[in-house]
Amino acid sequence: MELYLVRHAQALDIGEPGVTRDEARPLSPKGEADARRQGEALRALGVVPTHLLTSPLLRARQTAELLGGNHGAWRAHPFAPLAVGGDPDLVLARIAAAPAREALVLVGHEPQLGELFQAVLSGPGHPAIPLGKATIVCLELDHARHEVKLRWVLAPKLTKAFLHLG
Repeated sequence: MELYLVRHAQALDIGEPGVTRDEARPLSPKGEADARRQGEALRALGVVPTHLLTSPLLRARQTAELLGGNHGAWRAHPFAPLAVGGDPDLVLARIAAAPAREALVLVGHEPQLGELFQAVLSGPGHPAIPLGKATIVCLELDHARHEVKLRWVLAPKLTKAFLHLG
């Protein structure tokens, strides 16, 4: 299976106009642009998710929606364990239950995504590998062989540079 871990894009801070609660923080204009570009890059790479699960927090939902643009396969579904303070065991169980041909995209938050990244690579109990905002990690998992391959990591700065080259 293919697993894509996506940290939400840059969001406004609490205290900025109209932002009073963490769960209601919207993406900043930069975050919106980064999420759109990351979506363009994923589609250019031929990524077609079978499932797109996102934290129910606004900034993650907006990131997921912008990743997909208007493409039907990119319809996001809230998955509470991806929220800040969510249960990582439920996320790992969802990954473990995924069929071999699945392309699963998970949009969430730090530090949970960095901990999840590390747990998928080498099991729980190791230091997290933090992801920058709007960064995407692509992993290939072979459950039958108990193998995990890191295929690529795509930060918004690289996406911006590569999209300007082509």
